[in-house]
Amino acid sequence: MLTKGIRERLIAYQVVSMQLPEFLKSLSNVLQHASNTPVARMAAGLQLKNALTSKDPDLRVKYQERWLKFPVDVRSFIKQNVRNLIA
Repeated sequence: MLTKGIRERLIAYQVVSMQLPEFLKSLSNVLQHASNTPVARMAAGLQLKNALTSKDPDLRVKYQERWLKFPVDVRSFIKQNVRNLIA
């Protein structure tokens, strides 16, 4: 039997998985805006990175495939926000 905490984490994971493209767009927005605190921006950047890549080669391939399944407008939005950061 699952504990309440495990059930809640599973539900949260399912919600994030279904809404992952929008979640990553939000993270890229937090990261891009200098008005956000450095801690918030660092946390957003780390979550964004961890959602898009992995040191594990098999997981990295899965993340790349998942990225390519996102709508083009979402990928473009995230890429543009990141480009604006490093420009």
